[in-house]
This record gives sequence, C-alpha cells and structure tokens, in this order.
Amino acid sequence: MSMFTARRGGAGQHAVFVGRGVVTAGRTRMVGFAVAAVLTFGLVAGAGSAAASSNYACPGLLSLEKLTTGTFNVACGFEALYRNTVGSYNVASGPWALHNNTTGSENVASGSGALYSNLEGSYNVASGTDALDSNTRGNDNVASGPYALINNTEGSFNVASGPWALESNKTGSYNVASGRGALVNNTEGSFNVALGFEAGEYTRGSGNIDISNKGVYGDSGTTRIGSEGAQTWTFVSGIYPTALTGCFVQVTPGGQLGCNKNAAAEGPQGKEGKEGREGKPGAEGKEGPEGKPGAEGKEGPEGKPGAEGKEGKPGAEGEPGAEGKEGPQGKEGKEGPPVSTKGLKICVQQKAGGVIKLPPCKKGFAEKTVAEL
Repeated sequence: MSMFTARRGGAGQHAVFVGRGVVTAGRTRMVGFAVAAVLTFGLVAGAGSAAASSNYACPGLLSLEKLTTGTFNVACGFEALYRNTVGSYNVASGPWALHNNTTGSENVASGSGALYSNLEGSYNVASGTDALDSNTRGNDNVASGPYALINNTEGSFNVASGPWALESNKTGSYNVASGRGALVNNTEGSFNVALGFEAGEYTRGSGNIDISNKGVYGDSGTTRIGSEGAQTWTFVSGIYPTALTGCFVQVTPGGQLGCNKNAAAEGPQGKEGKEGREGKPGAEGKEGPEGKPGAEGKEGPEGKPGAEGKEGKPGAEGEPGAEGKEGPQGKEGKEGPPVSTKGLKICVQQKAGGVIKLPPCKKGFAEKTVAEL
C-alpha cells in the first residue's frame, strides 16, 4: 500500500491516491483494489486529458473516463459516468450507473445500470438495478426499485416506487406509481395515480386513479378504489351529517358511484297501483294464414237416432222360395153335390202319333169327353 500526491495544472489542483496504481501524463488507471479519493479542489481519477476540478471518483475502474469540463460529479462503480463530458452535479453509484450520460446534470443513479442510457436528462433520481435504464432525455423522474421506469425514454415528472413500477412507460409524464408492478403496462398515458400491488396494471389511458385496483383497459379519467370481493364496506370521513341536494346518488351493479339528476327529479318509486279497468276490445285483426291441421281428436259419443224416413217403393218380386214340406193330410171333407159330366171335356195326354183336335190343349194333350174315357 502506498500513498502519493500528483500535481497537475495550476494552483489548487491536487489529487490524493491511496493504493496500488500509476500516474502517467495526467491519466490515472487503478489496477486491482484501489481507492481514488479526490478532494473537492483536486484532480479526478480516471479523467481525460482536460479533466475538470471538483469531481470525486470512488473505487471503480474507468469511472468518469471521458470527463472533460463537467464539475462536482461523484462516480463509484465500474464505468460509472463513463461517457460523461460536460454534465455536472451528478452522483453515480454502481456498475454502469449513468454510463452514457454526456450533458445531463444533477442526476442521482444508485444501482447497477441505473440511468444507463441517459444522455441529456437532468434532475432524475434512479435507485435500483436498471432503474430508468433507457432514459435519454426525460427530466425530473424518480424511480425507486429494480427495473422501475426501465423503458422510459423521454417521459418526465414521473414517480415510480417498487419493482417494475411503470416498467413499460416511454413518453408518459406526471404519473405516480407506488407498489410492485404498479402501472406496469402504461406506455404513453399521463396524470395517472396507482397505489398498491399491481395497481393500474391494465390502465393505458390518462387521468386515472387506481387504488388497490388493477384498472380496466381503455379507462380514461376514471377512479377505482378497492377490488370486488376484497372490500365489502366503504367509509368516507367528513361526509356525515352533510345533506346532499340537487342530485340523487346511486351505485350501479358494477360499483360505479354517481349522481343521477333525473332520478332526483322523479323521486323514489311508489307502490304498485291497483289494476285498471279492462279496455275496449280492439278492432279485429286480419285473418292469419291457416295453421297446420291438428292431431285427430278422440271419437265422440254416438248421436241420437234420426227421424224415420219415408217408406220406399216396393222392390222387385223375389224368386219363389223352396217348396215346403207336405203338410199333414187334412180331414176328409163332406161329400159335395153330384157333378154332371155331360158335355165336359178334358185334356188327356196323347199317345205318340195322336192328333190334337182342338187348340185349347197343350202340345201332347188331346181333348176328350168323359164319356170317351
């Protein structure tokens, strides 16, 4: 371990180095473990050929490597404030903190890669790994927590507290996000406030207030407090016993609280009235199209017999029926008066070869008198 004093330039520029190292032509490079303590009136360690005064370099290889005219800077960590040339009043603590800063001033970067890409942005505070990592020209931002405002480029006047708070923000300004992942997906929205774990996670618009609520995509100018199912009671101080006039306060099923002026004018809904009289029947409408035939109904009861019809004309005579059995022989009748056979003629069957004398007899019969028999 050694201690030596280097003198450069005019009066009042002194640097004190403790540790192992070399000094060559106004450029100091610390090797291994080294401590470069520069007095407020001394020459900075690791500075370029035109190094300015009043800068302080803590242990950290290549800290303030490109410094030219910047003043009152403090750099602690590997390549902290590496490219800074004219920026002043900056504090960089951690590897690559404020690595690319050139003209930005009055920034505080604490953590690996904090404010790494900053070029011209000023009045920023970044605490945590890669906090405000991509910031280039944004001003007056506060990022506390790993990756807070990591993608911010030109957004200004933002406050992000918690890991990944305002992680996706690029150009949005005047936002306040407190809590892990608060406003994590906001990119361009401004004037938002999100408080709580992942509060405003879905919020993209502007002018929103999300307290313990993830918000809704497309919200703008909306206030959401609490989450459905998590909070079931609401108390607001300073209201009771103030009477509300001029509007009717209502709460929608979605939890929206608001003032309905029309509802106030109408008053509360009254009891249901009695049923009115039946109105006159309206005009008969046009006959509709014939419907489909319904199912066949059950057979009805047999009707009463109708009146007897008129007697019809007699039908044609039928064929004679079969000859009936011979009845019993009747009693012998009384003997009738004697019959004279004089002149009585009868027809008897004519024998073959006979001649019919008179026409009244049928063919094969001949007229005979009783006497001729």
